[in-house]
Amino acid sequence: ALNRLGNVFWLKDEQAAARDHFERALVINNRLGDSKEIGRTLNNLANVYRSWGDYQRAIELFLGARTHYHRASYEEGVAWLDFSLTILHKKLNDYERALETINASLDAYRILAQQSGDSAGVMICYGQLGDIYNQMGDPEKGLDYHLRALHMREETGVEEAIADGLNGVGKSY
Repeated sequence: ALNRLGNVFWLKDEQAAARDHFERALVINNRLGDSKEIGRTLNNLANVYRSWGDYQRAIELFLGARTHYHRASYEEGVAWLDFSLTILHKKLNDYERALETINASLDAYRILAQQSGDSAGVMICYGQLGDIYNQMGDPEKGLDYHLRALHMREETGVEEAIADGLNGVGKSY
């Protein structure tokens, strides 16, 4: 309930109140020893710190959440946290770590896609890889990944996704 209340405050753009609720939830979840819930709460806290621009603290919290999701065998959560870490590493211009985490996310999403048939995670990872290579000054590699993502986006038929893919291709050019 505290996590849900924190989410309500988050949606109301009251991050300090959200953080307080997430921190209270974390105390209880730690006491209960539920790794998946601990991971979820740490993820929520990380998002608060990310919104405040405290990327180092957000990274610490995401890594903690990742550890707990891994313990709970929640592989989709692990993949999403690796994706989230990529975005923060990119913001900090730490492209080596960004490539490391996005490739881990991509590997996990490929496995999940084989199991579920849903390749959305693979698609968003390709887009991030394109962005990273563009920012590293390698637009040729960036274009390759953005084109991969665009082809997958076109298969969805979702116009917003296609427009986002075209934007990535344009940035590479």
